[in-house]
Amino acid sequence: TFRILEDSRVYADINACVFFNMVMSNTVIAKESHESMKQLLDQYNLYSLNSTLSVRQDYKRSLTEGLGVIEYAPKSKSAEEVKALFKEIEKLI
Repeated sequence: TFRILEDSRVYADINACVFFNMVMSNTVIAKESHESMKQLLDQYNLYSLNSTLSVRQDYKRSLTEGLGVIEYAPKSKSAEEVKALFKEIEKLI
């Protein structure tokens, strides 16, 4: 994906960013992943959004009910994460 982006930038000025999904918060692997990603971000001139989506049961349960997580559990941490991600993306466009 990063190489496709790099190749595409030959034809157009493309701003791109990444965000972390299914993050296992407060774990060593999450910290290591963020640190490894920093190198790729620098290499491909990208930045990371501040918002992340964690591993949470509400995401799975909402799918089984055919709902989005905001509909399924509107006051949950999952819903807060999705709303924060949306607001952050909305500011970019």
